[in-house]
Amino acid sequence: MRYADDLAYVHHTGFADLARGASPFLVRALAARGLKHATVLELGCGSGILLRALTDAGHAATGVDLSPAMLRIARRTAPRARLVRSSLYDAPLAPCDAVFCVGEPFNYLEPTGRTPPLAPFFRRVASALRAGGLFVFDVIVARPGPGLTRRGWSAGKDWAVLVDTREDARRRRLTRDVTAFVRRNGAWARSREVHGVRVFRTAELAGLLRSAGFRVRVTSRYGTHALAVRRRAFICTRR
Repeated sequence: MRYADDLAYVHHTGFADLARGASPFLVRALAARGLKHATVLELGCGSGILLRALTDAGHAATGVDLSPAMLRIARRTAPRARLVRSSLYDAPLAPCDAVFCVGEPFNYLEPTGRTPPLAPFFRRVASALRAGGLFVFDVIVARPGPGLTRRGWSAGKDWAVLVDTREDARRRRLTRDVTAFVRRNGAWARSREVHGVRVFRTAELAGLLRSAGFRVRVTSRYGTHALAVRRRAFICTRR
């Protein structure tokens, strides 16, 4: 299972900067469209930080995630949001004003190794959105920027995480080998997850989105929040 209890906790506690940084931008984007009580779907909602910002702003938000551990945290973080356990590709897409997908969920391979095609999925999103609706997501892209093979670690007061990332540029794949340590009741628990990640070409994604009926703007930031190296956000409006 991807993002089981330990790694879900570590991610929520130590790696939520992107969700916090994107939230003000996305809430403002809804307001700029005159949407005071929008219906919003967040795919790959994680621990619910963006959902909380949306519901605090008066919007009706539904979060979809495959990780039960992430959804348990999201229930506490965003108690007014509706939560659904599902792959983002299989989730029902009801009519809505916006679809958000923050934190690179599209990059992850399914736990089964499945790599669902994005073209039909983008068409499903376009069909669910009302005219002028907003579709925003971010992904890891092939270029420009340095290679992503690296080892690193981070730590908090009751957790530590070691990440070994290997990039296969030819296949446009990353493998992340993640070891997490979490302290509970005075003892340290260790867990390990290996994540398969695909890498996209910016122009290819933009072409698929335009074919699905979107106007597309590509950026390296959500407002004042700059994305990490080789990340791009796609700000899409249904024509």
